[in-house]
Amino acid sequence: MLKLFAGLGGRNRRQATDPLREAVDVMTDGLAIYDADDRLLAWNTNYEETMGIGVVTLHVGITATEIFRQRAENSSMVEQADREPWVRARVA
Repeated sequence: MLKLFAGLGGRNRRQATDPLREAVDVMTDGLAIYDADDRLLAWNTNYEETMGIGVVTLHVGITATEIFRQRAENSSMVEQADREPWVRARVA
């Protein structure tokens, strides 16, 4: 999505990407796009819900490892001693 519209500037880019963003946001599944370095580039509302709004703070550039680490640290679903193995299993 980002490279596809990279040649467009300002208003033209917004006009081209708004319908795409709307389509992605109404998907029933969570969708996230990561770069080659495993950094988050874009996501939809259902991905936020899947990751746990309030448990994880999503932002462009956060890695999948950081996301799962936040989930493990900020929820009661993973015991403290099991957190790092739990994180590693999810990003392997």
